[in-house]
Amino acid sequence: MNVFYRVASQAPFDLPLSAKPATLVECVAVVRAAAAARGAAADNCVAALCVCTRDGAALRGEEEWRAHEGSVVVLTSPEQQLTAPVAEDEDFTPHPAIMTDGGKHCYYELESDGEGKGKKPFPLAFAEFVDNSIGATVTCAKRVVRIFVIIGCSPGDSYIVVLDNGVGMDSKALKEWATIALSPEERKIERRESGLPCFLDSNISRFGVGSKLAAFYLGRVVNMTTKRAGTTHVHEFCINSAIMKERRQDHESPYVGRLFTREVGNPMHNVKELREVFHFEKKLDSFSYITISELNFDALGLSEEPNKQELEVMQQTLVDTLKSIYCYYVDGPPADIIAALPASPAFGRVHLSLHIRLPRGRRADVPLDEYGADSTSRVAHEALSDPPPLCFRGAVGGAAVVGIASYFPFNLTETLPLGAELPITGPTLRFFWSGRLIPYERVTVVTRSDKDGDRPDALRDNILAFSPNKSSAQCRIPPECYRRTVIQLFFDNALPVTQQKAQTRRREVPGGPVAAAAA
Repeated sequence: MNVFYRVASQAPFDLPLSAKPATLVECVAVVRAAAAARGAAADNCVAALCVCTRDGAALRGEEEWRAHEGSVVVLTSPEQQLTAPVAEDEDFTPHPAIMTDGGKHCYYELESDGEGKGKKPFPLAFAEFVDNSIGATVTCAKRVVRIFVIIGCSPGDSYIVVLDNGVGMDSKALKEWATIALSPEERKIERRESGLPCFLDSNISRFGVGSKLAAFYLGRVVNMTTKRAGTTHVHEFCINSAIMKERRQDHESPYVGRLFTREVGNPMHNVKELREVFHFEKKLDSFSYITISELNFDALGLSEEPNKQELEVMQQTLVDTLKSIYCYYVDGPPADIIAALPASPAFGRVHLSLHIRLPRGRRADVPLDEYGADSTSRVAHEALSDPPPLCFRGAVGGAAVVGIASYFPFNLTETLPLGAELPITGPTLRFFWSGRLIPYERVTVVTRSDKDGDRPDALRDNILAFSPNKSSAQCRIPPECYRRTVIQLFFDNALPVTQQKAQTRRREVPGGPVAAAAA
């Protein structure tokens, strides 16, 4: 604490103390000694002193002294004016709820508004970890990302683990990962210019916020385990929301985690439910995996005692959403765009798999590269459109864009990919950012007859207008033809997106991302 000596007619001085004196009497004695050492007259040193708070309230008695927190000002009386200003540095460490509860607000907001209304957003939280793993495995000959969802009889014996065989982190990089809002640029992680089709460059991790917020949305304890190639040591960093709150109540810095360094295969918390995960440590030269425990069952759409239907819905939602988001990272870029490029480097597909573990030995393993229920990638991969897809390039608000427009007619048999549905009006539009789907981007497609005039703010509001009867009477295009058109837009990393990468920040893009489709 600091003691500010501002007694009238005496030279002011600041007295920093390493610890708060036990009693008010002791504090006064320390101040008198310090004043005397600075040459104050003896009669003034023994004069009555008044110890006050920085707000000018006198501390009268030992009980008030014990209750007071912070620095004090020593005056002749509470009414005395300051003989010199008082200044000191104040710590304003953010409340731990910024990290531990921030994700709940973000994801519940997605669930209650816009395109995500009524949908459980937990797959988007899983996607934050997959984003990091895709970036970590970009140099691997075989890119492996495994998601384990281990549901026990209660949240306390349930776990989520996302493991990859990426480059891993040293202790410095692990500490930087734990620091909220420390962006890749600040961590000196360079963006890759790969030249791959559809901007599948793996530059997905962006803000330094998402994985922490997502982890504490899904659970209460987060443990990151990692090892770099060629080393023998494994690093573990644990962040516990309960401990963070306790530290704040004890007036300690809440943003302190425990960093362990250990040998391979010797985990700090050797629980039987995670032995299958620990087994991979001895198989991989480098790896990282995040473990989330004390799960939030409500976020996963589960009751306190999950039933079979809830678990099946959770699994299917997770599989369908992740396959849609990462369809091109899992299946590879569209053949039409590859053919349109003069030369393009080889793309390493991501082997993304989901592993569900339930009580009584029930289990499910789903390799997403073998899972075919997603219709997004089939638009480009099944080559059923007639005529062949139209590929185009452009730029919107500083972001580069590559597009594919496909038409799927009904020629005695249905050519629409399995799972695709005809929209009510106009074409279907899908937006991708750095190769991954922006799932909740909303585009309103209207015909010109549906709106009053041609509003100048249509593109800004993500409204795509088209004229089904614009052509001549001899070549009038039925509205259903537009409904059978699928437009996929692939933007590079320059397109602004929301923190959860669920939507674009269209107000920051002149014309909005839909301007590329309108063109």
